Amino acid sequence: MRVNCFNDETVDARVQCTVENMGIRVLRKCHLAAWHQIGSRVESLDFMAPLISISLRCFALFYYGLRAINLYAFKAINESGLVYDGGLVVSPTFETNDPNIFGAGTCVRYSRRLYAGRSMHRDHYSEDIGEALARLFLHKMDPFMMGDPELAEVPSDLLPRYSSCGLGFKSTLSATTSLSRMSMTSQFRKWQPVMKFESPITQFAILPGPLYYLKLRKPGKEIPMAIQQCLPRQGHTLTTDKDDNYFRLHLNVLHVVDAVTCLSHNPFSPEILQQLYGKHEAFFNKLYTRFQNKEITDFYEFFTQPWMSTLYQESFRDLVDDINEQDIGTIQELLKSKFAMYDAELDQLQSTLLEAHNSISSISSTGTFTMEARKVGTFRSVIDKFVAKTAFEEGSTTGMSLPSECGQSKQVRQEASNFWKKVGGERIVMAHVTRYLDKYSVTNPHFATPKPQNT
Repeated sequence: MRVNCFNDETVDARVQCTVENMGIRVLRKCHLAAWHQIGSRVESLDFMAPLISISLRCFALFYYGLRAINLYAFKAINESGLVYDGGLVVSPTFETNDPNIFGAGTCVRYSRRLYAGRSMHRDHYSEDIGEALARLFLHKMDPFMMGDPELAEVPSDLLPRYSSCGLGFKSTLSATTSLSRMSMTSQFRKWQPVMKFESPITQFAILPGPLYYLKLRKPGKEIPMAIQQCLPRQGHTLTTDKDDNYFRLHLNVLHVVDAVTCLSHNPFSPEILQQLYGKHEAFFNKLYTRFQNKEITDFYEFFTQPWMSTLYQESFRDLVDDINEQDIGTIQELLKSKFAMYDAELDQLQSTLLEAHNSISSISSTGTFTMEARKVGTFRSVIDKFVAKTAFEEGSTTGMSLPSECGQSKQVRQEASNFWKKVGGERIVMAHVTRYLDKYSVTNPHFATPKPQNT
């Protein structure tokens, strides 16, 4: 099966048509058989087609085939006593068998004992890997970081994750700490989980025409689109093509954006469209429902509306994290200290939270709400546990498996909606949004300014 370099037949066909209209001859389904030199100059090329051979005079040759290791680089690695197995072998913390030599990037691969043959650096965003390596050196060489007692704790058993700051995916303190703990204890452990890089792989180019091309996909080895479409649980593909400006948006089964492909005759900002990755379609004012109702005919126009500017800022990610990490046991403290508009409802809010806490046995089985409020968990974890508990109960009573698509179970949606109202979800979100607008109204004058009584 032939797979074009774009992994998209629509994009490939339009690019080939544009190239042919420019008078450029394209030879397809051919293999480079040989080239002929006179001195150090390539004079002609021989190609093999399925039925004939083709010989062409050559003025300049640019080769974009598979990249292999340079002979001199291989000799240098081998003679230095470093392990080479299709690539320079490294540990999860980029260490080679020589403790003073580190390796990262497309030339390395993980040791076979890690069983991470599918996780290659070349299949991930290079900025993620570079920043992870830089942070590792910082923890090793910065005396202030080396003296941090928290880094000497026992390493976590959770899989370390790392996300780049370049695209609005900020690494958390736990991720950085896990990275440092792993590096300090690597010599005492035989097996370690490899880091998981989460930032998307981005490709942007100006093609002949000119055509402006952007491809955004999740990290990892790319699967041909023809095979993807045959696999189960692949989510939804939304496509617009107004005035031959192609835009393909893919949502996974959780309705989260995990792939974007753009091919346009008009310039666009790739930095803005990169921020779409990893966000739920509900952030964009119920994008999937509106697309199904044919209310959206051009994604380029839709994603550049003024009201969406907030979603493309890095500070918006902080707002979402603050809401998700809000401790259920300290909601009333948050409202009381920073948002006085809810003072009249604090008693009612406390009683509803206490009722919600007592009704969910899986969250905390011991202690009382007033004495051990922090054991309830964060706002996000409470909602996730509640939805999981409700889904399990529905499945056990009806004997039917729940739909795999996000939000397709009417019963779970109804129970989640009741729980959201019970814990005061709108109050929590509005409190954080009010603080966010007040904090960034100076640097963003177009933001709505909260009323004095609401701050």
